[in-house]
Amino acid sequence: MHDRGQNGYISAYFITSVQVLACPACATFFYRRVMDNGKWLRCMSEGTLNIRECFTDFRCRACRLQLCFAAGMTDEIIRFNAVARRITKEIMKSEKLAIEKMQTIVQNPPSAAVIVDRVIADLMRIEIAFNNIRESTFNPIPRSVASIYEALEGTSKLALKFEKMEGWPLVPSEEYAAVCSGSLVVGCSIDNLFKRIEIGMNPEYCTNNRKCWYFTNLIFAIEYFKAFEIFLQLSSNTRRILAGKMAMLCSNFVNHYYSMKMNKQCIINPYDTNPHEGMEKEFERELQGSTALIDLLKELGMDECEFAILKLLIILSPSLEDASSHERAILTNHSENFAKILFSYVLARRGTEMGPTTYQRMLSVIEIVNYMVKREKDCQLLYGAVVMYHELCPLLEEIILT
Repeated sequence: MHDRGQNGYISAYFITSVQVLACPACATFFYRRVMDNGKWLRCMSEGTLNIRECFTDFRCRACRLQLCFAAGMTDEIIRFNAVARRITKEIMKSEKLAIEKMQTIVQNPPSAAVIVDRVIADLMRIEIAFNNIRESTFNPIPRSVASIYEALEGTSKLALKFEKMEGWPLVPSEEYAAVCSGSLVVGCSIDNLFKRIEIGMNPEYCTNNRKCWYFTNLIFAIEYFKAFEIFLQLSSNTRRILAGKMAMLCSNFVNHYYSMKMNKQCIINPYDTNPHEGMEKEFERELQGSTALIDLLKELGMDECEFAILKLLIILSPSLEDASSHERAILTNHSENFAKILFSYVLARRGTEMGPTTYQRMLSVIEIVNYMVKREKDCQLLYGAVVMYHELCPLLEEIILT
């Protein structure tokens, strides 16, 4: 039954798989019989002899197996290891298939055109929702949102359905129109500016679905920002800082684009009123910059897809020194990806001759809008308008100071 060594003694070892002192030959025999469940084993003496005599006289394998069990060999570990090996084999097979599938995807990625089309389709869906909320009855009033943190709470309202505002866009009140024309205020232009703020930020002004556009545009910009996955990848503090910086950028660019679409010579509110009306001399530089930007957008012939991508790039453009390196890397990666998508789209639409130049001119819009917003904030601080916002619209004060 056992192999014998040079001295004639049995060379026995503790075999862990059978949990008993056994020679390799017996351990191997026992392992094989366990794995085939003892099939094809029949006692050579038909049970007339005891198992040791039968094994000794006839080399009976059935009796040899019984001797193994009698010696204390167990099949539990063998069966457990067999199951473990089978599971491991299945896992390795699944991992191999996953790697092969991944390699197939890498080797056969979607074409650049398909990726660009998918991203632009998603952006346009968000853009439609953004435009719908602007023309809806959703009408947050100044002081209804006290801080940027409060504005960032919850999911984006772009996913909600609001009733469409009838007669949109509504005309401003007679009092506000009189202030804009300069007929209501007697005094300097600063008095005119303060009176506009006082009337425009008054909750009583925002009745019958009439909006305070300087405020609501900022709310719409923040809701737009919340619609993107990148919003969830940033810490609450970084969200607040970025939202505070991008809100006026987004609002400024949107107003200029829609003014261009309405074939206006300067920036206007949806009420068809010029925010610089009556103060053209005092804000001559701002008015010239606004007109120049609209002229540039007209020259570029920017369509809605280019507008949507460029708006997102403008939103991601502010520098965030207080953000973590990981967050800055996320923002940079998104900016680079959308810049590539814009380039691919412009190149496909304009051709290789005009595409690169047009793309560079579109990117210059980002710097122009950032400069215009910085100057706008500086003017608000210089003329003391931000002091009025502390009581009338705390959110606007926080955004200007961010």
